[in-house]
Parts: sequence; C-alpha cells; structure tokens
Amino acid sequence: MTEPGVSRCTEHQKQYKKELTRPRDVKYTSQRWRKTSKVFLSRNPICERCGAPSEIAHHIIRKRDDGADDFDNLEALCRKCHEAEHHASGERWGRRAR
Repeated sequence: MTEPGVSRCTEHQKQYKKELTRPRDVKYTSQRWRKTSKVFLSRNPICERCGAPSEIAHHIIRKRDDGADDFDNLEALCRKCHEAEHHASGERWGRRAR
C-alpha cells in the first residue's frame, strides 16, 4: 500500500531513499579498483575534457562491455564532465536509455 503522493510501497520507498543517498560510483568499491583509481588520478590530476581538477577515473569501454581497469581504458574526468558523458549516452545511474 502506498502513501498519498508516493508512487512506491513502504518497502520500496525505503530502498529508493537508501539508493538516493549512496554515492553513484558505489559499485566500484573493490580494494583493487580503489587503488587503481587513486594511482590513475594522481598521475592524471586534470580533467581530460575541460581542464578542471579530475575526480573520477572513467572507463572508456564500460566494464559491462568487457572493458578493463587498465590505464589505457581510463580517462580522468571532473564530476561535471563525467555526468555529461553519461547523460549524452542516455545513461543515468548505470541504466541505459531504452
């Protein structure tokens, strides 16, 4: 049963709110990825698109498309450029546009 003005049942509303508070890149939490990302960003401190400080090691070929964590498959992006990249490809929160 849903509350007035809420489109999800109580159980799913709790899950939805929990997901909203999680960082978007939470799926990349393995110790190996954290180390790879940290080293890559320390070597590439500037966003490759706009010149702002880089914050995210972005996979050029996505992991789900068999992209590797190799430096050759990463680009250093600021958060704004990373958001723009996923918006341009029709993705939001890891989901493709249908």
